[in-house]
Amino acid sequence: MPPYRIGLSGDALQPADVPLALPAGVFLLRIEDATGCGETQEVTVPPAPSWVMELGRDTSIRLGQAVRLQPQGLWPQSAQFSWQPPQGLDCDTCAVVMAMPPRSTRYELTLRIAPGCELRDALTILVDGRAPVYVPNAFSPNGDGINDWLAVFAGDGVATVRSFRVFDRWGAAVFERLNFSPNVESLGWDGAVRGRPANAGLYVYTIEWERADGQTERASGEAMLLR
Repeated sequence: MPPYRIGLSGDALQPADVPLALPAGVFLLRIEDATGCGETQEVTVPPAPSWVMELGRDTSIRLGQAVRLQPQGLWPQSAQFSWQPPQGLDCDTCAVVMAMPPRSTRYELTLRIAPGCELRDALTILVDGRAPVYVPNAFSPNGDGINDWLAVFAGDGVATVRSFRVFDRWGAAVFERLNFSPNVESLGWDGAVRGRPANAGLYVYTIEWERADGQTERASGEAMLLR
């Protein structure tokens, strides 16, 4: 018959709707009703779970490259995730994210288990801001499918090639292309000037490109046209 009281055997009982704060272990628990009738039972309280979370070591990427961030550890399914800063992440409240920061960034993950109970860890993604651009130093536009174009090649850190210009040894422009993607041979120079094969010899080129972080870089070089 209610109300019921509960407590450890031999101790004072308390209302059953008041939680008992017990550590891990084995206890004799007694429950009684309003008439004083009750029973004693052995109860085992398991250890509280040890929630842990870690992000691992710092990592390095090239500018324009993405890396997967996935915490390891143990936490309840109801835990909430919060990444800071959100810049460069495809999701700032997901457990697993893809990060492509424009510059070296320290990301911190906060895992909220309950009010006042949080786990935190952080790692730094070091970004190599160099955006290498490569142009062959020789090409042979003879239609054999090998080195037929003087083309611009680049890594992930290059967003677009703003300009690619080629000049003969007297400084006359023989080729120009603006605002195009690198790594496409057919967008380079085919060794022709106004539809006619250019003379064999040394040519000078200039390049201007935009990096994935919005910065602009320039370079120049020489290439030999072989016949």
